[in-house]
Amino acid sequence: MTRRAAYLNSKIGYYLNQYGFPAEARPYYEQALAIYQKVLGPDHPDTASSLNNIGALLKAMGQLAEARPYYEQALAISQKVLGPDHPDTGMSAGNLASIFEATGNLEDALPLRKMALKIHQSSLGNDHPITATSLNNMSGLLDSMGQLAEARPYYKQALTIRKKVLGPEHSDTATSLNNMGTLLQAMGRLEEAQPYVAQALAIRQKVLGPDHPQTALSLNNMGALLDSMGRPEEARPYYEQALAILEAKLGPDHPHTKIVRNNLQLL
Repeated sequence: MTRRAAYLNSKIGYYLNQYGFPAEARPYYEQALAIYQKVLGPDHPDTASSLNNIGALLKAMGQLAEARPYYEQALAISQKVLGPDHPDTGMSAGNLASIFEATGNLEDALPLRKMALKIHQSSLGNDHPITATSLNNMSGLLDSMGQLAEARPYYKQALTIRKKVLGPEHSDTATSLNNMGTLLQAMGRLEEAQPYVAQALAIRQKVLGPDHPQTALSLNNMGALLDSMGRPEEARPYYEQALAILEAKLGPDHPHTKIVRNNLQLL
């Protein structure tokens, strides 16, 4: 076993996960972690990155409790080996925050989000894609906490950075557009929200493909927006298409699948 073998396993896992095959990606990520732990040791930064990869994969599969210890271990390694101000420490803090958010522990997530954003702004600068991700994540947390007005400038800044640095058709740009649209919808500004949600859907269909789980979430969001605008018959095919994709890709019991199924039933 070599470091190169670990790297290749990690890359295969990454691409399988990126294109909507998380279950197939898992054994490659686990093999990469086992090699890194043996070849480089349990406290090496590459070992921490591999732990983060598995945590992200499990989170995407809806296995939140199983993902948490991977993220906690990765953060501990980064703080010990790289220091409290390193970008990887910030990323690990943000990853752990995402588990707290997904399980409803928003107050526990907030200091981790603040830590991640502060680290990334100071170490990478205000125009870096990772800083944009931290801004976006802070917005999402404030949004979930009901602090909509406070969330909006973070979303706006993240979208500006991503358009500038990554381009107007990048998948991360689509995420920022989608988030801005759903925030405006939550604020009752439905007509203003529609072009953001529509543009996010178009980018994801083009860049990720028509059957990707992220595309399905955009379809769901468009359905929800149309439903809120009093156009249920137009909303129905978006919900139905989203549900078909998520059942096929993530399974009938995944949290995302359940949300879309519930939306369709309510419609």
